[in-house]
Amino acid sequence: MGLFGGPDAEKVLAKGTAAGAVLEGILVKYTHDDNNRKPIYHFRVGVAGAGVLGIRQHISGSEAVRLGMPLVVRQLGDAAVIDWPASVAPFGVHAAHTLDRWKMMKEPPSAGIVDEEESMHSAAKKGSPASLVVSSIGERSVMFGMGSAIDFDVVVQLPGDEAYAVQLKKVEVPFYAGHLAVVGAQLPCWVNDRRQDKVTIDWPSAAMHNPGVGVSAAALRPEPVVHQPMATPPISDVRGQVDNADAGELIGGISLDTLAAIEVGLIKERVAPADYDAYAQRHGVASGTWAATSAAWQTKLRSDWRIGAKYGELFEAKQKGR
Repeated sequence: MGLFGGPDAEKVLAKGTAAGAVLEGILVKYTHDDNNRKPIYHFRVGVAGAGVLGIRQHISGSEAVRLGMPLVVRQLGDAAVIDWPASVAPFGVHAAHTLDRWKMMKEPPSAGIVDEEESMHSAAKKGSPASLVVSSIGERSVMFGMGSAIDFDVVVQLPGDEAYAVQLKKVEVPFYAGHLAVVGAQLPCWVNDRRQDKVTIDWPSAAMHNPGVGVSAAALRPEPVVHQPMATPPISDVRGQVDNADAGELIGGISLDTLAAIEVGLIKERVAPADYDAYAQRHGVASGTWAATSAAWQTKLRSDWRIGAKYGELFEAKQKGR
């Protein structure tokens, strides 16, 4: 039986009517058994003609989940199930239904991403906000070859300080942010106030800033991460190169500064993904082109770490109202 004696997930899936929807929010909770700790997914789903619903549902192939992505749901009365195979089929991703944890929620999660992963919350309490640029990614064997770990080489920038290099070992990339684990990515992070080599990536903020909707089907499939070196200058030269980065280029008719203003505004004003294009038009983006413009700028940011770092400075300044 479902919530309040309603239908169970199998019945909703079998007899429900298909409807288009948008993934507006992700809440990740975790089981309390430390020996078998698993994420539990809660989704805020905006359904065409039916308002906003809260659905707890396990997703098989969760690496394809993206905030703001289109979904197909099956509705039966007040109940709804995310038809995950139908939702990811347009991306060329094959998936199956996993309904054992399904439940309708009394209140949907808030818009955006909330991840209750303990290490990120601890880092936020004990550290200072900063940004980093990923300069290389490497995969290595652990547990006598039975497993693997991912390491990031990054350049960290604390506001007002000189940039410095550090290696992040055993990086765990959340399912909703897999598209951001690339060389050249500029990501928000926290730096421990007592140890500057202890850096934790703020994945929820990173994915809200760059949700990854429309990423190619190949990128949505999990691939082994291989070492991808990117030549970076000596750390003593980093600050000057960022300051001198050519950020005056226009893509889609907007500058890097305007891009940062739009992205910050989308977050501050809690703009629904369906309204991104209309909001961007207020800043000079042509109607119907925001998705393509944003994607083109993200490609530029990843291709030149200096531009990525400059963007991080602009984004942070606009967040603080400077």
